[in-house]
Amino acid sequence: MVPLPSAETLGADFRIRYSAEAFDFASPLPQRGEAHTPWIVVLSPTSFEEQLSERMVRVRERIEDLINRLEPILEERAGSQLAPMARRIDRELEGLTFELEQALLERIYADLDRGTGALRPIATQLLLGGPPVPGATVEVFEAPGLPPILDRSALLLGLASKLDRVGNGPARDLREAALAVENPLPATQKLKADLEAVLDDLLAWEDFQSAVDLLRGLLDRQRGLYLRTQEASGR
Repeated sequence: MVPLPSAETLGADFRIRYSAEAFDFASPLPQRGEAHTPWIVVLSPTSFEEQLSERMVRVRERIEDLINRLEPILEERAGSQLAPMARRIDRELEGLTFELEQALLERIYADLDRGTGALRPIATQLLLGGPPVPGATVEVFEAPGLPPILDRSALLLGLASKLDRVGNGPARDLREAALAVENPLPATQKLKADLEAVLDDLLAWEDFQSAVDLLRGLLDRQRGLYLRTQEASGR
């Protein structure tokens, strides 16, 4: 097994991949082949949290876009585009659920929250068959009898679970109503309300992150002031 370089050798944040080369001396045409691993990205805890915050902002923007896209249906202007719109919304919700589930799995392996060590074997078992389908990660980690999920991992699970329920509830009802040429308004109104509830959670996440960033900035400034004071007193 080839060891992964450490942060001490390559810095706090880096990415790396390994290559293997094979060749022979067959006559008259020697053969040669190469294979590469996927890129392995190694981040410091600070960089990991920053990337997660950016990711959550993008999720929030996509939720806002989904809510806006419901307006033609609510105003009964969708016409013949109702069924295609319902299918696109359904696919978008599946993608968002999968995005949050992936963020949860990455956070479990990053070991940044309490209790994630007990969850990693469960995550590994889940991934043995390849990337899980949307909703599968939520189902596994919401099963009774599992160790509790804490801190931001719990927030990610809660958001993914809400989106999964939206997709399997009002979004599915909207799609079925569109296919059956039935009144789409009840399902659309419920879908909008549920998405707005998810949006509130995402905005709360951003408010919390802003407070954390503010506190970190204050601590950094205080640390800098302390070091300058120490240097001045040592002269």
